[in-house]
Amino acid sequence: MAIWNTASIAARYAIVIEIFFLFCAFPAVARGPAKPERARDVGVPFDGVPGKLNAITDVRGVEVGHRTIVEGEGKLVVGVGPVRTGVTAILPLGRSNANQPVPAAVFSLN
Repeated sequence: MAIWNTASIAARYAIVIEIFFLFCAFPAVARGPAKPERARDVGVPFDGVPGKLNAITDVRGVEVGHRTIVEGEGKLVVGVGPVRTGVTAILPLGRSNANQPVPAAVFSLN
């Protein structure tokens, strides 16, 4: 009868887990990087046709602005930097009507 210690059991589990992930990764490696699919390409019906750029800026009157801030170099010191951040603003009625109320929402990725 074999005596199993904790280290040998952990080593066996680690090997099993590595083999599992190895076999799970092979199909993804064989296919290569996935090309993002667009909803219209997979048959989701939308009214109308895409604009010239297929972007939100194709919509008449909509303006989009963005600002990226990159300051400092080196190792991150919390509260000091370096800084890598940005913001995007979508003005659905354009700058000339920026004070007009519109239905809206806010989304923060982080």
